[in-house]
Amino acid sequence: MFFSDFEKISSLQWMLLLSCFCLQSCHPTDASAVLTSGMVIDQSLAILPDNYLLEADENQLQPVLTITGEDITIDFQGAVLIGTSTPSQPNHFKGLAIRIQDGRNIVVKNAIVKGFKIGLEAENVEHLELINCDFSYNYRPKLRSDQDRLFTFSGANQEFGNKAFPQQYSAAVQLKNCIHSTIKNLTITQGYHAILLSNCKENLIYNNTLQFNSGIGIGLLQSTNNRIMHNRLDWNIGASDAAAVYMDENSRENTLSHNSFLHASLDSLIVQPEAVDETALPDGMETSLPAELLNVQKYALLNEWGPYNFQYPSIWLRKADRDQYTLLLMGPLGNWQLAGGEGFSSVNPKRGTFPATINAKALPGAKIRTIKLEFIGEKVTDQFGRIHNRGEKQAFYFHHKLENTSQ
Repeated sequence: MFFSDFEKISSLQWMLLLSCFCLQSCHPTDASAVLTSGMVIDQSLAILPDNYLLEADENQLQPVLTITGEDITIDFQGAVLIGTSTPSQPNHFKGLAIRIQDGRNIVVKNAIVKGFKIGLEAENVEHLELINCDFSYNYRPKLRSDQDRLFTFSGANQEFGNKAFPQQYSAAVQLKNCIHSTIKNLTITQGYHAILLSNCKENLIYNNTLQFNSGIGIGLLQSTNNRIMHNRLDWNIGASDAAAVYMDENSRENTLSHNSFLHASLDSLIVQPEAVDETALPDGMETSLPAELLNVQKYALLNEWGPYNFQYPSIWLRKADRDQYTLLLMGPLGNWQLAGGEGFSSVNPKRGTFPATINAKALPGAKIRTIKLEFIGEKVTDQFGRIHNRGEKQAFYFHHKLENTSQ
């Protein structure tokens, strides 16, 4: 019976059955690629979202990932490329995460890259697009090792004097000999130089948040006819070459408008008069400070790793008069409380929210003076990019070691 029914199938029905089979077997569902060290990409693909610890090679000529070719779109889908297992030593970060070389019409989007000397380097590329990527928490130098500093600004900007563009530089993102590129919706914070262009022309850099870095926000070397618009370039301070925007004398006819420069070095902001354009882009973002930064906009706080971003609990020395200390507490939404210490007879108040000021009296003759506080509140990302979940206790400290007991 089975065979007789099978023989009755017409040739047309056979063709329909074969077509369905081919549609299922010859066109499988597109799968996401897994990142591996030394990977070379020369065609469009999506990256499987995951955390990829791919420690970088000391030699920046050997990137973790290479992209080359034409008409390519790489969607990282939020995948995180991590270059080190020791994020608390950013001055020792090494290597290059992504190199884009000799290409045209290349799109890289939704990538998160941290823990490298250089996040992304593109050279000899036309029509490159970098969109919705995060290159925070990459290399930065150690500024100083003594007591953290507190700067309170009231209209004046920090003076850095004249300086030269770094020839042997490293940045989170750097472009060389690139034309007609678009860098849009990037976040780069808690690093050194954010975006540097060398010998580039006719590129558009807009809607980026490049804040709280210790070096240059956007730097141009021998680059012309670029547009720098609608970028947040606040709190790029700390290192001797820090600046919101730097343009060398050979960078001309660049458009610079609708950017924010709060607490940034304007002495290093070199702008040719004809380069300023007041026409906003149709999709340009508003660069005024978000609500969470409005109540701290008068502060510019620096520690040995650069500017503080007000996103994690911290304690800052405002004044020390013999045994009397005045300390400023800053941090996100949540509660702090005194959890211990050494060398102090009193600390008041003992609990509260941020911002706050506490007064502490040291024991006479105490060489080691430490205050331990604990914070419980919202999810926090610390200055090295490490995440502390909501409700998790997080300790933070004030520590002062006297060189002698005469103070």
